[in-house]
Amino acid sequence: NAGMVLCAATGNGGRNTSSPAINFPANHANTIAVGASDQNDQRKRPASADGETWGSQYGPELDVIAPGVRIWTTDEQGMSGYNRSSSASGGDYHNRFNGTSAATPHAAGLAALIMSVNSSLSNQQVRDIIESSCDKVSPGLYTYADTAGRPNGTWHEEVGYGRINARQAVLNARRTVTPFAARHDIALVR
Repeated sequence: NAGMVLCAATGNGGRNTSSPAINFPANHANTIAVGASDQNDQRKRPASADGETWGSQYGPELDVIAPGVRIWTTDEQGMSGYNRSSSASGGDYHNRFNGTSAATPHAAGLAALIMSVNSSLSNQQVRDIIESSCDKVSPGLYTYADTAGRPNGTWHEEVGYGRINARQAVLNARRTVTPFAARHDIALVR
């Protein structure tokens, strides 16, 4: 109700057999559930080429995927951080941030980009733009289909609507016109 776009990680258990398949808060209907893709644009699985043994959880609550393997991030310096090397960047950055927790900031950042180019959008409109602008990755592996309750295009339980596409989402946000009645934060100035 506050107009925020909520994004959450699906989990790294690599399964869809638990109940629920995707953990809270990602499985909440008002949250964008973000899974992780690997460097081959597929759902991150234990068998992915990166050699890591975790997998992105998936199932009926999954909305989108984003890169989740070998992501650069800032790091805490010293022994408390992940990167303890003595190289020039050692301690400042870490190049092995991974998991659905590494994928989720991509979607949250995209929501912020969308709102920066069109601040009149509602949180539901931002979500619709993110979901409808996804790239349908690995179509030979995933059979995307129209799915009941999934209004923003074709969908698959392992990759949702697909991998987020920041460029296309921002372009779509620029083209979206919000009806005047939905604009709560805009005042008319003559």
